[in-house]
Amino acid sequence: MLLQQRPTRRVLSCATAKLLRDEAESMVPNIDPEQVRKLAGWGLTQNDRASFVGWSQSLLSLRF
Repeated sequence: MLLQQRPTRRVLSCATAKLLRDEAESMVPNIDPEQVRKLAGWGLTQNDRASFVGWSQSLLSLRF
């Protein structure tokens, strides 16, 4: 006879959540927003701008 198990809940403390958020942010390279604006002003496509700064197009579209 199999017993159905209840799903467990995980609760993160504020300190743990902040640590995870800080770690995730440190994984994203820091790009100067002014540089991205200049590239856009020159008529470069989003794909071109992403390639220039070394990001993927999807990451660039999320941040800018």
